[in-house]
Amino acid sequence: MASGVFLIELIAKETGLIQIVKDHGYKPARRVVKATDECMAWIKDVKAQQELMTPNYLPMVIEPRPWPDGGYYKLPLKLLKSNDELVAKNCKGDEPFIKAANVHQSVAWMVNNWMLDQVEHAYDNNLEIVCLFPRDGWPVPPFPKHLDEDDPGVFKWRKRAKQIHERNDKTKGARIGQAKTLWVARRFKDEEKFYFPMSLDFRGRYYYRPPYLNPQGNDVSRSLLLFAEGTPINTEEELNWLRIHGANLYGLGKSDWQTRVDWVLEHEQLITGAGNDPWLNSEFWMRADKPWCFLAFARTYKEFKQHGWGYQCTLPIMLDCTCSGIQHYAALLKSEDMGRSVNLISSDRPQDIYSEVMTSVLKKLRKSEDPRARKWLMLEPDRSLAKPCVMTSPYSATSTAFYYYCYDWAQKRSKDLFAGKTWTTKPGAMTTMHFMAQLLHKETTALINPAVKAMEWFRKLGRLAGKDNIPLEWTTPSGLLVHQEYKNVKQTRIRLKYLSDVHMDIRTNIDQDDLDSGRMANALSPNVVHSFDSSHMSFSTLKAIALGVKNIGGVHDCFATTPSEMSKLRDAVRQSFSDMYSGDWFTAITTQLTQQIQRKDELLPKPELGDLDLTSVQTSNYFIT
Repeated sequence: MASGVFLIELIAKETGLIQIVKDHGYKPARRVVKATDECMAWIKDVKAQQELMTPNYLPMVIEPRPWPDGGYYKLPLKLLKSNDELVAKNCKGDEPFIKAANVHQSVAWMVNNWMLDQVEHAYDNNLEIVCLFPRDGWPVPPFPKHLDEDDPGVFKWRKRAKQIHERNDKTKGARIGQAKTLWVARRFKDEEKFYFPMSLDFRGRYYYRPPYLNPQGNDVSRSLLLFAEGTPINTEEELNWLRIHGANLYGLGKSDWQTRVDWVLEHEQLITGAGNDPWLNSEFWMRADKPWCFLAFARTYKEFKQHGWGYQCTLPIMLDCTCSGIQHYAALLKSEDMGRSVNLISSDRPQDIYSEVMTSVLKKLRKSEDPRARKWLMLEPDRSLAKPCVMTSPYSATSTAFYYYCYDWAQKRSKDLFAGKTWTTKPGAMTTMHFMAQLLHKETTALINPAVKAMEWFRKLGRLAGKDNIPLEWTTPSGLLVHQEYKNVKQTRIRLKYLSDVHMDIRTNIDQDDLDSGRMANALSPNVVHSFDSSHMSFSTLKAIALGVKNIGGVHDCFATTPSEMSKLRDAVRQSFSDMYSGDWFTAITTQLTQQIQRKDELLPKPELGDLDLTSVQTSNYFIT
């Protein structure tokens, strides 16, 4: 390690490409290696630095080898990122999670060259459009030389310059990542088709192994991809799925189907205009929630309007499950109330659990005489505040996590509405944030009370297992053996010297032999839920292929295909969820876990199961929306 530190210092001194600085974002502060401005300038020209910028794992121009011994033909790749050997010993190779991985990596993709031109135009002009950051960072305004040093204007300039420098510093990694994304897109833009080898995490969630440019990337990355094998749009229903996709991207995802279709029809001229020349009236498409994917939709819609029926559409369109964590808990516990809130039961309009929570919160705020309530009402809270809180509740999010969600939301809303000049930057802001975090936590847990009881049960069992140093295992519906084992870590300080009396102190974490009971407790519930949503992805994928779908992609609880195949994929997703939960999986999974621990008498009582009939999912209009 001493030799490594010496080499890092030597590189920093002799090349000027990196620097060792203290990052006070950590407690305690850490010494970290960061790229210097000279380094950023050096890698700006990506084409000239291909060796540096090429990721280790790229898409493949031929179909990957099928698992269990699949992936690349030359590069080493494991199906599971961890526990691979353990899982290999306990599977035969024909399990649904393996079959689904082979399906996903056999789907052919290609680069959307028109979108690549638009992204490069913005990138080369140093524009910031949502997740696309300025290539060269944000410029610092010139120093006001006409002012005296003690002038308030100089103080404001220094404050602003500091903020810009800090922002540029924090986004260096992201800006390097987007440069790599564009390099990969350029590298494959002339390929007729290419493929993404798949890998899984230990819960079974699917990931496209090549980084940067892949269907699970950010808005820019997804907008740059098309299916290589298109399907024709021949009916009004198929065209409406394309329209619904566009409306979803713009921010209408919680409206009913017809409202979304009508919105596209009303804005057809603006949409086709953006698809023809996006920079003539860029304000329209930039207002979308996902502007880059919306622009890709606008181009496709414009091409359809030119071609007419029979247009070969290669655009991936996506539908998203409604708060999938709570959907899985509602199905596990057969809770009718929770199931209705997350669209397991059909309704005329999509149910929105985030708005439901926020409605309760707003009622409490309006009735409260606490001055902190008035401060929050001033920011006009909406479902966007409740969404991250409710969405992460099934994954054991605490009131502390809610506090950070509230803080981030309030700072952004204050900046948007009042240029940041509100209570959010004044003394007392922290207690006001905690006030909302506690209120949100209370209203959320009240709405999903059966899931809260189940999470408490899992937490207690995980803690007992951790204290007795017992790793936990369970088998998912798709046949994957999940192994949860979180080691305790001890932070140790290492003092390094090399060829001089100058020393460097490094803090490092060293794994211990015993387990971390806290992590074992807090991670069990999220890991169980993730293992079930990955199983749902497996079964949905196989069912969709059986129904004749050939183009399929996914991001955990989101499903993508072409417009003419979406009806079949939607049916597959609903049918698979209903079939998977036709049995009592909550009893099955808790029995597996209970058998592994010693102090069974200390467990909490299991929550009672409800009477929800999961066949209702098969006809639920908004199960995925």
